[in-house]
Amino acid sequence: MVDELADYLRQGGRTLLIKGLPGSGKTTLALHLLKTVGGSRGIYFSSRVSDESMRKHFVDIHRILGEKNFIDTRLDLAENFLSQVFESIRNKPPIVVLDSWDAYAKKMSEIERLKTEEVLITLATSSESSLVFVGESIEHTNLDFLVDAIVEMKTGELEGRLIREMITHKLRGKPIWRNHEVISLYDAKMHTMDVYKRPEFAKSRITLADEDGDVFSLGTNQLNQLFGGVKRGSIFLIELSVDAPFELAESIGMGCVLNQLARERRAIIVPPSGVDPILFLRKYESVMPWSSLTERVRMIVFEQLHGLVVPEKNSEDSVVRQLTTDDPQQLMANIFRVWGGAKKRSKDGGVIGFIDMSQFETTFATKMDYLTELTAISISRLSLLRDSIIFVTREASTLKQKIQPVSDVHIKITMKHGVGLMYGIKPYTVVYGINQCENPVQPLITPII
Repeated sequence: MVDELADYLRQGGRTLLIKGLPGSGKTTLALHLLKTVGGSRGIYFSSRVSDESMRKHFVDIHRILGEKNFIDTRLDLAENFLSQVFESIRNKPPIVVLDSWDAYAKKMSEIERLKTEEVLITLATSSESSLVFVGESIEHTNLDFLVDAIVEMKTGELEGRLIREMITHKLRGKPIWRNHEVISLYDAKMHTMDVYKRPEFAKSRITLADEDGDVFSLGTNQLNQLFGGVKRGSIFLIELSVDAPFELAESIGMGCVLNQLARERRAIIVPPSGVDPILFLRKYESVMPWSSLTERVRMIVFEQLHGLVVPEKNSEDSVVRQLTTDDPQQLMANIFRVWGGAKKRSKDGGVIGFIDMSQFETTFATKMDYLTELTAISISRLSLLRDSIIFVTREASTLKQKIQPVSDVHIKITMKHGVGLMYGIKPYTVVYGINQCENPVQPLITPII
């Protein structure tokens, strides 16, 4: 809605109230609108902060405001301030920001405030300038009824981590298609997080990210710096909330897998329950030829999939290995047999596993206690082989309770207002917004700070 809000104010004669508690991002939004709507011609009235302080905290402000565009009214009487505002609007700048309006209004009586607000609204509406009030109170006032648009900036918490929101309450004459947005003030700038859309994995491509011999790259330098990559012999756990789609985990996990395949290593993939393994792998033909994918990847399924034609299950050359057994211990032995075959064919013996645990839980729902113990034993055995696994589980998963304590990295992916969010539990990180990009396996993440 930030872009829509800017378009709305560009029409001229519009009035906007930005409200919120201290530190919620009101001034950052006001400066963003000043830049996008006014270019270098907007006027900014400040009742709280000096020009020097503003330029210190907002490093790009010199591109938005010249010395004549920033008007410091901290010590002005209300009458002097209002006369300057009236004069500014008469000069028809694209946008005028009053930050904060409450600081001025408190110098007036209630009747004076009501009359002044009505005059300002009338003056702005009849001019070519849009007027932005920055308020320090979230309570409803008379101004709420007068202005054309109202935006509230809020902060909250997500498992003890900061989360920021922008709520559009009013946009007179226009539909509000998205009233809640997750935002970030990273680098003292306004960032809005993309609404999740199903990635087009067929457009994936790979750019080899930096790595050393003991660490598998996660596919992007940004993710590598944040989590340290996937160390050999380590467990990387991706926990999905109930409403988070598997594809968000796939964007991270397959970025790592494809980086390893490009280095002629091998991968073992257990796709989610009910997913056709051939169709899953076919999506990545844009990255490397099908012959290379089928040589370097082994897809494991446990259940009979309707209409799926699987090659002979005992053939080591089969890209899909359908392991049909009711015995979890025998199943684990079969998986290690497939794993050993992949290890022998890897260029440097390195194998990366990308394993969604839903197939295990679906197939062995009545033997979960037994399966959880076998899972713990298998993880220990794989760590001795110096191979790494990226596990994907749901937050309510029984198996997660066994994987979580031994994981080296544990991240959680959740959704808020349609936006994919990610944060590290081990190591502890702030919340990051997962933004859409042209390459689905190299997601862009923005810290929400």
